[in-house]
Amino acid sequence: MGGQQNAVLIRGRRRPPLAEIAERWAALALAIAGVVVAIYALRIALRTDAAVSSTAKNLSTRYIGQFPEILPEIVTALQEAHKEISILSDVPGYAIYSSHNTYLNYEATLHQKAQYTAIRIAVLTPLRRRQMLQLQFGSQNFDILRQTDEYKAFRRWGGQDVDKIKNMSDFIDVLADAHGKKAAEFLPDMQVRQYDGEMPVYLWLVDDKVAVLSIPNLAPEHPKETAFITRDARLINQLSNVFNSYWSSPHTR
Repeated sequence: MGGQQNAVLIRGRRRPPLAEIAERWAALALAIAGVVVAIYALRIALRTDAAVSSTAKNLSTRYIGQFPEILPEIVTALQEAHKEISILSDVPGYAIYSSHNTYLNYEATLHQKAQYTAIRIAVLTPLRRRQMLQLQFGSQNFDILRQTDEYKAFRRWGGQDVDKIKNMSDFIDVLADAHGKKAAEFLPDMQVRQYDGEMPVYLWLVDDKVAVLSIPNLAPEHPKETAFITRDARLINQLSNVFNSYWSSPHTR
């Protein structure tokens, strides 16, 4: 293969060069290490639940919960933007199904900020997005899913194609199309790129002063996503390096 930029062809896809992978994971490891240290320090310093409640809010880095309950914290962070916002997430319509009303605030905030703030959004490619939706929903029983409040709301906002859904595969297809439409809607006001690869962390970076870091665990039995918010300048710098490695990757278009 003549050493074509150190890439390896695996199952018809090119993997990023080893140096790029190593650099990205090194930056991510340093960022996560900062979160772990902050939490460990908190556990040592605090002795009571009341102290945790009153003191945690003042930490430079703190745990904010799990998906989709973290979305209001993300919206609040985005509202602080004056110069730039950088987002790295699996799908354009983050939490559009799981917490639709809060998502509408998220989307409205992005459109409002885009009037005077540079916004960059890196998401997975359509095929990768569908794979992620399959991991999130594929193991669920569709008859049970369609009885949930989220699905009932989906029938109201999902468009005419929702009425054609007969099974889980149809549901995932329609939801994937909804994310594709959101990516197109963002394009006039924001820069949107799509990454063809793995994305082990999601990021929301605001003006180099606040960042949200969310780590997904897509285990088939109990998928969940855990998030932290930070104002630590060194940690935000490392998270910016992680974002930029995706944004400038040859596997991003």
